Amino acid sequence: MADIVRGQHTFAAGAIGLAAVGLVHGLAFASAVFFEPRSEAEAAYRRAAREYHATIGPLEPNAWGGTQILSASYSVLLVQVGVLNLFTMRAIIARGRLRLLTVLNLVFLALQLAVAVAYQFPPPIVLGGVVFVLFAASLWRQTSGPSA
Repeated sequence: MADIVRGQHTFAAGAIGLAAVGLVHGLAFASAVFFEPRSEAEAAYRRAAREYHATIGPLEPNAWGGTQILSASYSVLLVQVGVLNLFTMRAIIARGRLRLLTVLNLVFLALQLAVAVAYQFPPPIVLGGVVFVLFAASLWRQTSGPSA
């Protein structure tokens, strides 16, 4: 059994947080696809998005489908990154690279947060912010003294 290193548990919490954010985002995606709009404005948006088509080679996707594929892909990728972090964590620790992986997670989370802030979308700001704090705490723990 491998030794526990400082920051390992908060790293794991951040990884689980990423997967959880992806699942929550997936619920919002499913709600948009499978449930009726809650307001007339939302219904009007959906109609307009379904009517707007773009020709891309032999295909003519509509804006609604484009929005949904981006939303679904974002959900899946967040879950994927969280799960990959968890499944590779022990091997990363064994190679002495947990700090590097933590920094990479922080860089990409910062980019995601910047996009969420730029488009003023609170749920990913709050949820992504919580996960960012977990990874930042992991990095702080990793750099604040010898292994526990």
